[in-house]
Amino acid sequence: MIRESCSEVVTNVIRRVREGRRRDLTKGLIGLPGAGCPGHLTIGSIRPVSAPCRSQVNVTGVRRRPSPGTADVYTLTKDPADCPDEPAYVELQFEKGVPVAVNGVTMSFMDLIGSVATIAGAHGVGRIDMVENRLVGIKSREVYEAPAAVVLHAAHRELESFVSPRDLLRMTEEMSLKYADMVYNGVWYSPVREAMDAFVAKVQERVTGVIRVKLFKGSSHVVGRQSPYALYDHALATYDEGDTFDHRAAEGFIRIFGLPIETVARQWGLADAPSALRKAV
Repeated sequence: MIRESCSEVVTNVIRRVREGRRRDLTKGLIGLPGAGCPGHLTIGSIRPVSAPCRSQVNVTGVRRRPSPGTADVYTLTKDPADCPDEPAYVELQFEKGVPVAVNGVTMSFMDLIGSVATIAGAHGVGRIDMVENRLVGIKSREVYEAPAAVVLHAAHRELESFVSPRDLLRMTEEMSLKYADMVYNGVWYSPVREAMDAFVAKVQERVTGVIRVKLFKGSSHVVGRQSPYALYDHALATYDEGDTFDHRAAEGFIRIFGLPIETVARQWGLADAPSALRKAV
């Protein structure tokens, strides 16, 4: 999510680490784990509100119940059981893939991260307890706390889906996995990552609009979408009598689309295939 806007930030973080300026990471760190959170952590020093926290939980195997002390690692989010009984709604505005406003209030990127983290954390959103695969293949249980990242990622992904054609969206999803692997594995300075950034920048040109998210006791759900580039057309998507889609065109399409299956059923003599499929063309 928002990879292009974070590229410079992450690059600066890596440069500071190489220069030994770990205490200065708070000035440029977004979305990387750090020692500003409790537990056994990985790198640097961060402002808890601005970036997710990561803790390594030392447990034997995978337990069905939370391990003793697991709840103590959370500092950014409230226990869902103790959250308000009424949901909260947050509207996130994006321009070319970058979040620029919360509930109609325009703010800087860092202030926006902090604002979303505060709102989402108050409703218990952002806790992640998972067993992940490290680069060398070892599995480890990790507990993440990333209220802003969880909400912004969900909103951005929904908006991207709202304005992108199916094939482009599928390629974007595949590319995002490769991008995440590169970042996780520390392969930031590479021509592949730079080429991916160019692809991302092109895709984000029309990722502009507003996404409304519902926050309630640890869960977040998109409940509203608006964009000048939306590809959704109710007149085409509805099955009502008043839709603008000519249903007669579907007959020929279904016939042609089903020809390969019909051929297989006829040639192979599939006993469980409908009789219509076993007839000669």
